[in-house]
Amino acid sequence: MHSRSAARDLAAHVESAVSDANADLVAAAPAAARLEPARWLAESATAAQAWGATAQTFPGMPERSPG
Repeated sequence: MHSRSAARDLAAHVESAVSDANADLVAAAPAAARLEPARWLAESATAAQAWGATAQTFPGMPERSPG
C-alpha cells in the first residue's frame, strides 16, 4: 500500500467481500444452523463500515439495498 487511504479502501473492500460470502453461508445453512453465520455477517459488515464502506440496509445483499 502506498497510502493509508488505499489501505483503508482495501480493508473496506475485503470486509465487504467477506460480508457477501457470509450472507451466502446464512442463505445456504439450515434454519437451525444460521445463528453463527449470521453473527459473522454482522461482524464483517460492522468491520467494513468501520473501515469506511457505506452501510448497507441488507449487508451481503446489495440487490435489496435501496438506492
